Amino acid sequence: MVELGASWIHGASEKNSVFKLTISKGLLEPFVLLDRKEGSFYTEDGRQLKKELVQQAYEVFEGISDELNTFYVHGTRRELNCLDFIKTKLTEVLDKFDQADREDVMSIFNCLINYLSFHYGENLSKCSLYLSGLYEMIEARNVKLPYGFLSVLQSPLSDLPENIVHLNKQVTNIQWQNVGTEKHSTIFCNSGKEVYTADHVIVTLPLGVLKHNHSVLFSPTLPERKSYAIMSMGFGIVNKIFLYFDQRFWKSGKGSIKPVWSGDNSFVTKETWFKHLFAFDEVMNNPNVLCARIYGDAADILESITDEDVLDTCHNLICKLLYSDVPRPTKLVRSYWSSKPYSRGSYSYFHTQSNGNEPDVIAEPIQNDDNVPVVLFAGEATHSKWFPTTHGARDSGIREAQRLIDYIKDK
Repeated sequence: MVELGASWIHGASEKNSVFKLTISKGLLEPFVLLDRKEGSFYTEDGRQLKKELVQQAYEVFEGISDELNTFYVHGTRRELNCLDFIKTKLTEVLDKFDQADREDVMSIFNCLINYLSFHYGENLSKCSLYLSGLYEMIEARNVKLPYGFLSVLQSPLSDLPENIVHLNKQVTNIQWQNVGTEKHSTIFCNSGKEVYTADHVIVTLPLGVLKHNHSVLFSPTLPERKSYAIMSMGFGIVNKIFLYFDQRFWKSGKGSIKPVWSGDNSFVTKETWFKHLFAFDEVMNNPNVLCARIYGDAADILESITDEDVLDTCHNLICKLLYSDVPRPTKLVRSYWSSKPYSRGSYSYFHTQSNGNEPDVIAEPIQNDDNVPVVLFAGEATHSKWFPTTHGARDSGIREAQRLIDYIKDK
């Protein structure tokens, strides 16, 4: 089993509702923490960089990336982006390193920019510096899910009555009523072939789907304020590439290979997409599998390249980095989050043209003339501080359920 989407919990803390759920259900046994510092860094000419130099560069980079969490300052120019800030800071700290090491240090920084970018889900040049401090980090280590996120879904699903979840029903239109009726909403599925009526509708569609379909999905159309928020919030892409080998060529626990690149690699082409991969990592419970993650424009380009070309490129890259002929992978599995019609991307971020209030505005329920919350909205993009996470998504669903409970009690 491999995870095409989320594969760990961001913050093993009581603050994290997904973590609390998994602990209560015994889903984190064995308990395995995520360590992004494991593995070795290799240059494009096949040199393994010194551990001490990597550690020193890592600590400097972490200090700069931590500064991003402080940026939510009124008056900061909104067009400033995270990448420009980081590059300026990195240039300033280079003199902490020996002259002979500085080229290698900048290459390590390029690798760590790839690491930070896939956490944001987008090229950092598109991410707002002004709003980067709105995300609230849970101060706890990340933890892997031994049985995958399917195990997290199975827990609440097992508590539901039979036949209450309907699959393979494509919602094509949600018709909500402005005036009081017995049922406030009508949901049309499969181009109107199936119809459901409801007192209230909670929409948990990914932001990417709302961006593509909101103008035709709702009747009447959404308020202009909400439509604007949907379009001005960013929605990034992270894709995964899984490489299967008949035989493992690395020592167990020592398989993480991190490519480092010299020069400016911020411009992405079909020939250079692989320079935006962060690491080939071992995959839990899959002893012969390596996984690479890629983000933003490169992840989008990747979806237009054939499996054979992707496999060849990754194999050649690993051989080049290790300066060795390693076995060719026998199978490839990868995600297509950008082109899939029910995702249209991975998770949300604040674009340089965002204003910061988008999650709250998207989360606002649509009320009819009788002040009935007819259409409600949940999903990670509606959480103002945990917007790109699974615990943000889960908490937003609990929030909307509670909103309905409170409404019904009041009524």
